[in-house]
Amino acid sequence: MGVLPGIDAAHPVILITGANTGIGRITALHLAKLGACMVLAGRDPQRTAPVVQEIQTLTGRADAARFLPLDLADLHSVRQAAQPDPARL
Repeated sequence: MGVLPGIDAAHPVILITGANTGIGRITALHLAKLGACMVLAGRDPQRTAPVVQEIQTLTGRADAARFLPLDLADLHSVRQAAQPDPARL
């Protein structure tokens, strides 16, 4: 019902940048435990893949986390990531 506890809010998908290390990774794991579906955005799929796998294993759901290529320092990359694509979610 609320913004975090139990999440839901009609099945939102949360975008997290920097989820492969540090506070981004901890945030992603915490949100996964609350039942969130996430898109983990980053520059390097090899560095983010272990976190995606960890979340999928933790939740038992393949749809709990997906990778989105995104380099926030590159405007073209940001525009690409912002394009609507329901298959990514």
